[in-house]
Amino acid sequence: MITEIFLFFSLIGISLSQDIAFPDDDDEIKIRIHTTSITPKTTTSTTSTTPFKISEISVKVCPVNMTAITENGKTICECVAGYVYYLPLDSCFLPYSRGPCTSGYHLAFPNGAMTVECLKNPCGDDSVVYQNKCHKFLKSGSPCPEGQTLTVNEENYEIMCQEVMPIIYQLIVTPTKRCSAGSRMAARGICRQLL
Repeated sequence: MITEIFLFFSLIGISLSQDIAFPDDDDEIKIRIHTTSITPKTTTSTTSTTPFKISEISVKVCPVNMTAITENGKTICECVAGYVYYLPLDSCFLPYSRGPCTSGYHLAFPNGAMTVECLKNPCGDDSVVYQNKCHKFLKSGSPCPEGQTLTVNEENYEIMCQEVMPIIYQLIVTPTKRCSAGSRMAARGICRQLL
């Protein structure tokens, strides 16, 4: 049995490798790739190192309800669709929601302004004034026609009835590439033979 396993590995060239990234004193990250190749007659081992500066890595992490966008080579955080920017907290919230405001207040636009403030909500939490009456916000049915919901127009931030499409989230992303029997996919999408 041991002879058969040795013969199998002797006849087929095997390449084993491991990728390691570590910081350096010079503010560089070096990726070290160590490869060992076994062939019928020889075993070779090589290590190569590729340096690059940390300043070359550009990753922008934005707060909740914000997304990173790049314009003219500069990356900034911007509110995701349907949310409004609230300057005092440098964050984004749903308009006409309580958001960071105290009870009895909500984020609203004061008289034609394009920025939100915490204003007294005459309807209480989770409700808004629409057609001079208080109605539950994000609720289907009255005062809206069937199939519509009381929500905010994302272009002008006015309260209105409109159709709301469901958001479908893909929870598990499966790889499109499949590995052959007896192998597994590594983190970089490379199929590796199981030993």
